[in-house]
Amino acid sequence: MKKYILLTIIITFISCQQEKKNQEVESIEIPAADTISTPVQDVQTTESNLKTYSNEIFKDVTAESLGDNRYQIKGQARVFEATLNWHVEDGHYILAEGYATADTGAPEWGNFSFEVKVKKAESNSSLILILYESSAKDGSHRHELAIALK
Repeated sequence: MKKYILLTIIITFISCQQEKKNQEVESIEIPAADTISTPVQDVQTTESNLKTYSNEIFKDVTAESLGDNRYQIKGQARVFEATLNWHVEDGHYILAEGYATADTGAPEWGNFSFEVKVKKAESNSSLILILYESSAKDGSHRHELAIALK
């Protein structure tokens, strides 16, 4: 529980710092790559104002709000048997969970796309999507990628 609260705080801090950097950088010439690396994940801003998230097994992941508490999740994954797992939490509770299948399994990068429908339990809470691979050995979460849903 404390792990998820700390993760939510870290993601919020990184998001705030990213927005601040984007505002400051507008008057400075930007190199060709606009990728910002963090120990947890890579975040890029695309032309459509969607952020892309990446880590060791997920890349170019986007989360687009479709309205009515629905989100379209797209990206690429390099996961065992092309299966990735996900859940949405608010820092206290898991509000939705499931799995998706990429079109190709590891070691290749496979494309995936799925829709999440989830409603906040509390109006002032934040929704965090966690993508992960389940360990075949013990079922533990491996290579988690946290994405704030707006």
